[in-house]
Order: sequence, then C-alpha cells, then structure tokens
Amino acid sequence: FSWTFSPIPALLADSQMGGGLWQNVGAALVSVAMVLIAVPGCNYLVKKKKLSRDMSRKIVHISGSCWLVTWPYFDKSHWGWKLNIIVPACYVVMLIVKGLIIQDRRDIDVRTMSRSGDPIELVKGPLMFTLLMCVVGLTMFDRDEGYIIMAAVGWGDGIAPWV
Repeated sequence: FSWTFSPIPALLADSQMGGGLWQNVGAALVSVAMVLIAVPGCNYLVKKKKLSRDMSRKIVHISGSCWLVTWPYFDKSHWGWKLNIIVPACYVVMLIVKGLIIQDRRDIDVRTMSRSGDPIELVKGPLMFTLLMCVVGLTMFDRDEGYIIMAAVGWGDGIAPWV
C-alpha cells in the first residue's frame, strides 16, 4: 500500500502499453488541464469584473510557470519528454494569430493578458514569456537551471507588484 500520488495513471506508465510515450502523453495532458483551469478561470473572473485585468495577468503569469510541476512525471528516456512544451507552443501560435492577425479588442485573451486592451500587446511580453517557456522546456528540461529561470520569470515577475 502506498500513499504516493501521481496524476498519471499506472496504465499510462505500463511498458506494455507504450511505456515512455504514454507516460509523456499523460504528463502533457496534465499540463494542458492545468492551463484549462487557470486561464479560463481568470478570463471568467475578469469578464464578471471580480478580478482586475492587471491581477489576472499576474495570476496567469504565475500559473504559467507552474507547468514545471509536470516535469518530474515525464519519462526522460523517451523522446516524448519534448511534449512538455505543448502548452507554451500552442500559446505561441495563438498569441501571434490573435495579436497580429485577428486583432479583436473584445477577445477574452486580449482582455486578460494585455495591459491596455490592445491586441498587439500579446506579441510583446506574453509572446516572449511563452517563447522562453519553449526554450527552457527544450534546452533545460528538468534541470535546476530551468526551474530557477522559470521561477524567477514566472513567480518573480508575477508577485513583484505586490511586494
């Protein structure tokens, strides 16, 4: 009997089911689920005027770096560990499309992640943050340097205005 908890079911880690690939897919899905809770939650609170746009940006900033908690669940012996950047990679594309092509000031992501409500802001700070997540996730994955950089950028910038 064990009291340890893993968000990845044992079935996904079973070597006869594909081993590392399924474990990595499971860890990636957990990181997707985390974002699907944090970002829409902030969007909802901003829309209902229960949370300011500025506070929402900070919460999204901090929750973005929390994707690191999934790193230990990836199987580093399988190429699928690169799936750790699935969320930031998708956000890179989304920010470019919404910031440069669609440019809708009423878009919920524009309202949540920009300071002024100008869509072009999405391709400034938010895009740089997600690009950094991709670089760190690929070059410093599960290394102390990666954890430190993302903690400084995510948590440091996120809580700086409150300190």
